[in-house]
Amino acid sequence: MNSVFLIYFAGIDGTGKTTLARYLFDELRKRNYNVQYIHWLNGENSQLRRFLRRIIKSRCPRLASYPNGSNTTTKRSTPFITKIFLVAYPTTVLLDYLRFGMIKLWLPKTIGRKKVIVLDRSMYDVILAISKEFHFSDSRKKKLLDVFSKLLPHMDLIFYIDVPPEVSYIRKKDEIKSVQKAKSIWEDYQNFYPLLRELTSGKTVKIDNTGEIGIAKAEVLKNALGVLEELSS
Repeated sequence: MNSVFLIYFAGIDGTGKTTLARYLFDELRKRNYNVQYIHWLNGENSQLRRFLRRIIKSRCPRLASYPNGSNTTTKRSTPFITKIFLVAYPTTVLLDYLRFGMIKLWLPKTIGRKKVIVLDRSMYDVILAISKEFHFSDSRKKKLLDVFSKLLPHMDLIFYIDVPPEVSYIRKKDEIKSVQKAKSIWEDYQNFYPLLRELTSGKTVKIDNTGEIGIAKAEVLKNALGVLEELSS
């Protein structure tokens, strides 16, 4: 294996991405791989994101919940400062996550040490979420995915973890809020999965995690070790 090998876990909330990603991280570490686990949403805790949240709370209280999809202000009733926010906020968030990706992914690749990085979500998930929250057109969403796939390293192995939306809702009621929302997000990911093959040259594996978690764990480990051992031979 040369340089850094990126393993990315994709899927909606409630699919078991984090459980499976952490399991793979632990198993690879037991096998003496130099491995790192990155939860992509840790980028939410950057100083810039905390600053933006403070600004929204103090200056635009109506928008405090907007990124979570609960604000449905119409264009006619939207004040000028809100319109500015609707343009600037998603752009700023995407650029901040790009910075996060440069540090977490490009820097290790530049150093050149052999390492496996297990990613729980990635930039793609952020783009999908922001596109939905701010009602981006399909063409704009596709363009963002294309652009950021060129700016950040390609994933070498992608696990797309899937469960029916009703199951994801039961597992993550507090986050997802409704079955309807779960279905809408699930449909976005169903459309996104085929795009992964265009966006990256890595191997993609779709795993149904509806049933016993042990079955999904075994499939993840088998595929990951198979690819890593092939690269090492």
